[in-house]
Amino acid sequence: MTDLISTDSAFSPEEKRALETLAGQMIPATDSQPGADDPSILSVVFERLAPHQAMVQQALAGFAGDVGALRVSKPAFIGAFQFAVVTAYYADERVKAAIGLKPEPPHPGGWQVPETDWDNLLENVRARGKVYRDA
Repeated sequence: MTDLISTDSAFSPEEKRALETLAGQMIPATDSQPGADDPSILSVVFERLAPHQAMVQQALAGFAGDVGALRVSKPAFIGAFQFAVVTAYYADERVKAAIGLKPEPPHPGGWQVPETDWDNLLENVRARGKVYRDA
């Protein structure tokens, strides 16, 4: 758990601007969908990156806008950043609606899953016989 409280900010305004720029380049806005640099999506990204504050600050310390160089020199940061952006972006209700998904979670009681015939699926396993020894 992080030592930050909700009113604290893990990142400086300059770091937030750099992260906003990177997020906007990663998933730009369209007419029907917000970009990853949308303020409500970014707030979730900042929250998810807060536990990795030192890594983010170190990666952004020498960042001059060259994403290619950042990918090569800081792959751990890029991986954590991409994961934070994608999970925050596709959890946003506006994005879910734009791509045709229901805004509610898939469980409990969200999506209907067809019944599975377990007897049919397990037939080969049962036919194989006992593969263990008695204790």
